[in-house]
Amino acid sequence: MWDRPDSQFYWTWDRKIASRCPKLKHLHPLSLRSTIPAMPFRGGPLRRDAPVARRRLLFVMLAPLLIPLGCGRGQKSAQKVVDLYIETDGDFIAFKTDTLTCPTGALVRLTFHHAGRLVTVRHNWLLTRADQLEALSKDFAANDGVVARDDPRVITATPLCDKGESVMVQFTAPSPGDYPFLCSTHPEDMRGILHVTK
Repeated sequence: MWDRPDSQFYWTWDRKIASRCPKLKHLHPLSLRSTIPAMPFRGGPLRRDAPVARRRLLFVMLAPLLIPLGCGRGQKSAQKVVDLYIETDGDFIAFKTDTLTCPTGALVRLTFHHAGRLVTVRHNWLLTRADQLEALSKDFAANDGVVARDDPRVITATPLCDKGESVMVQFTAPSPGDYPFLCSTHPEDMRGILHVTK
């Protein structure tokens, strides 16, 4: 169908195909070149019949539009990373430091170390909101410190660890404020505050 001489559709500017149709004899690929008026260019003005590279023309036309898009963007500042360390107070049922501080939005990498040598009780570190502290403490006392994975009252928590072990948790610091932390196996005795600053 496409090879018939009277066909109006042609896929290429092949000379054989163009010679078959009288309408295409008048159209020549060079006649489709740029019709940009003469303008100053290296070595003098461009003539209408001078060949213009399509890539150069496209670049000249698009560059003024794309430069502001690329130049106007500043690089996003990387998220601040804060490493915190907390441990038990030896064999006592307490955190060695009961106050921690970090900025809001920071990536916090908290390492918890069970520094006990004699006591075989397991400990962990759990962060919650101030209004949830008492309810969580009662629940943990009733079910031997078991933390449900999907509990919405828990911001983050480390797994339970035995004496001499260290565990780590990574989280994004919440909005500014004071957030209590505790050990789920000793919710009344092992408590502290995480101060999240602006």
